[in-house]
Amino acid sequence: MNVSLTKHCKCPSHLAVSNERQQGFSQHIGKESVRVVIGEDGYAALPVPVECTVGYWKWLVGEGFLGQRILYASKLRCSTSCKSSALDDSAPLPPPPCWMYVDGPGSVVKMLELALRKAIGDPVERIVSPPEDIILDMSDCVKPRFSLIFLHGFRNTGMAIRDRLVLASFCKLGLRVVLPTAPKLAVTAYRGQEYHSWYNYLTDHHGDAADDLCEESLWLTRQRLNILVAREASRMVGYNHVFLGGASQGCAAAFDVFARHHRELGGFLGLVGHPLSSTPVSRSRQLDTPCWFFNGSEDRFMKLHWVRPAIGRLRQAGWKQVHTVVTKGVQHDYSTEVERAWLNQLFDVLLPDVDK
Repeated sequence: MNVSLTKHCKCPSHLAVSNERQQGFSQHIGKESVRVVIGEDGYAALPVPVECTVGYWKWLVGEGFLGQRILYASKLRCSTSCKSSALDDSAPLPPPPCWMYVDGPGSVVKMLELALRKAIGDPVERIVSPPEDIILDMSDCVKPRFSLIFLHGFRNTGMAIRDRLVLASFCKLGLRVVLPTAPKLAVTAYRGQEYHSWYNYLTDHHGDAADDLCEESLWLTRQRLNILVAREASRMVGYNHVFLGGASQGCAAAFDVFARHHRELGGFLGLVGHPLSSTPVSRSRQLDTPCWFFNGSEDRFMKLHWVRPAIGRLRQAGWKQVHTVVTKGVQHDYSTEVERAWLNQLFDVLLPDVDK
């Protein structure tokens, strides 16, 4: 792609781009990139300057970065999904393989589409939005007191969890349950086969060790869950009434968001899963927040010889309320009865005053 800026282009001061960075713009082009989605049309990776922000990208687009000026490019709205809040101009561009969704005034978006097609070609992929989040509550009968955002496992869906009905039975106790569905990702460990997944697996150690993952693919999950947490906190009486949790891969992804969150949350529920080794835990706001991890002794995908040390890392970092339960004879695909027993232990603490 041939990109250039006319000599008279000067970056607005509020975007905080140094003169050196502007002067070195051309030599940095191509070292980083962004993948743009307009509607359902996903375009090839577009080279951008290093450390490019959303606001700087809009300014570049407006000044002719794509070969022609886009009038009123500052009015474009950029986000990490078609349903999420707009990214602030100071935010970094979403790194590939994540997408940056762009919308705004129709005439501005149309000019952007034409410029993109001329600069890098027609769209290369049709982007289908993930299904709507499934909400379980009985707000017409019982006012929710807590919210649980629960992530399904690899290759699963929110709908499949809903059909288990175990979580739904706790709604009468004043629990609101949010069940998102992961997007379909091309999974490297399985030769690019697409599965519903919260992040991309780079390896498959067949349960003998934690699998390696693509950190960039987890970034989008973090953004999506942070938005969900904020939304649920506004529905409850605060962040300390919002729980995060998940099963298997969903446990790992949810705990990553939980440990990184800047507000103290209500607690964490993990089923047949573990914390990721890349999740920072030493300075977390959740050091004194209750966490439950339930695992089976016969789980061949989450073997205890490496899962226990992964959870033990939390205690070593000063986490004070880490609760672990290992149920004898239980495998990775736990039964409904086992799930109910595990959840009863959690809700005996969470909702002690309600007859279950």
